[in-house]
Amino acid sequence: MVQKTIFFLFLAVFLFPSCSGKTSDSTGPSLSKLSFSIIEKDLGKVYQSHTYPMEFPFEVKGDDSVTIEALDVTCGCTDAYIYPSWDLNTHGERWPLGKPIPSGSAGVIKVTFDGARYRRDKSSSITLRGDFLERKATLGVKAFVLPVFDMTPQNLNFGELLSSELSQNPISKELAVTAMSDYEITRWLRVPAGIQVEEMGSSEALDSGQVIKRYKVTANSQLRDGPLASSVVAETSIGINLEFTVAARVLGPVRYAPAQRVAFGIFDEGNQRTRTIKIEPSSPKIKLVEPMVELVGGAGGAVEVGSIEEAVSGGYHVKLVIPSTASAGNYNGLLRVSFPGMPEFGVKEIIINARIREQK
Repeated sequence: MVQKTIFFLFLAVFLFPSCSGKTSDSTGPSLSKLSFSIIEKDLGKVYQSHTYPMEFPFEVKGDDSVTIEALDVTCGCTDAYIYPSWDLNTHGERWPLGKPIPSGSAGVIKVTFDGARYRRDKSSSITLRGDFLERKATLGVKAFVLPVFDMTPQNLNFGELLSSELSQNPISKELAVTAMSDYEITRWLRVPAGIQVEEMGSSEALDSGQVIKRYKVTANSQLRDGPLASSVVAETSIGINLEFTVAARVLGPVRYAPAQRVAFGIFDEGNQRTRTIKIEPSSPKIKLVEPMVELVGGAGGAVEVGSIEEAVSGGYHVKLVIPSTASAGNYNGLLRVSFPGMPEFGVKEIIINARIREQK
């Protein structure tokens, strides 16, 4: 009787193995834990245009293998993958998602943080999903991202400048640059015409390892009339370009309104249209003489100079007229304005266009 009992027990173990563990043929969830010694990394102060690698060590605790099916990151600043330090045959390659990790294995999740597009506080999380006992694990990265070059002010705005005064008195502003480390300008890649940049004195070293350099940025008479909005770019010895922006609005001795185009629009023949161009000195110090105006091109076939009247401001108002007798057609040309005996005021050309429809 005892022998029969032993035989049946042996047969039961052979035919019905224990379900307390996960065998290689089992398709059920793993009973092993994916244990991390570190779940969050605080990088502290980091810099844009730099990458920062880190590792999150883990261990598979239990008799079953585990499978990591997904590695999701919340931010494009972070890249993560499984590094199989338990398997020397991989030669350092990434362990594929969905491939079982043997029980007892010790590996790492390798993460790279890239602060290129971010500034100040930045955090990111990495979520692992798989068949391990917890089903999900979340790792975290946080950092305080600083620019490699921090400019004060961020934008050098010279405001309105009179071209007539720049020739005698160039305007300068100071730019302070706080850099991650000491550097030298190796060459200037872009400096707009009329802008000059000079380094002021020696750099100031900070306890943090950063340095402060100051530059004198000057707007001179080479600036063209009109708006300026451009970047200044320098190649540096630390391999990252220094870049800042400059803005200004340069006024010639004379202001025109409108300054570019006089549009009479589209209208039916038999109607009269008038437009007025205001010509003003850009400074009370400037005295204008009565301008000479000339119609050039096809616009002269319909447009007439009605009057030139002196304004209280010391400028002039030029009235342009299309009389009701003008024939149908498209009229395009220029109004050319000059100042007799005052060539320093230059010659201004303003586009004129009109379309007169034929009455039916």
